[in-house]
Amino acid sequence: MAHVRAQIRSAFKERLTGIKGVRKIVGMRAHALADTELPALQVITPEEAIEPLDGSDIETMRRVTVDVIAFALGNDGDDDTIDAISAQVETLIGSASGGVWDRLVLCFPVSADLGIGGPAEQTLVMLRTRFRVQFSAADPGTIGDG
Repeated sequence: MAHVRAQIRSAFKERLTGIKGVRKIVGMRAHALADTELPALQVITPEEAIEPLDGSDIETMRRVTVDVIAFALGNDGDDDTIDAISAQVETLIGSASGGVWDRLVLCFPVSADLGIGGPAEQTLVMLRTRFRVQFSAADPGTIGDG
């Protein structure tokens, strides 16, 4: 089975598929977004805290930070575009259920920040919505009790 962080990223990407106005959903990538891919979402897990739940250090409580970054061209009005996309992101993640979502202890947005400029052919506007996801893991591949 995939690592728990990979499972969380996959669940986010799958849940966000079909958001109105989004052309592409990506994970970590080393090359710039093309104009034809924008607006786009990027889903990454930049940090994770892990604590043992018992004396074995095998079963753990994990708190993963998931960033969902909305990218659009830096044109007039595109800040409104990414705000609308981010509202859909928050609604979809907040209402997710079934599968991995039912095994999470917590999943909620904790911050959002706007940036101008970024890895693309032209100047971008970016709105990062940060989520805190907490769950127990029986091992690095199993969220919850399995």
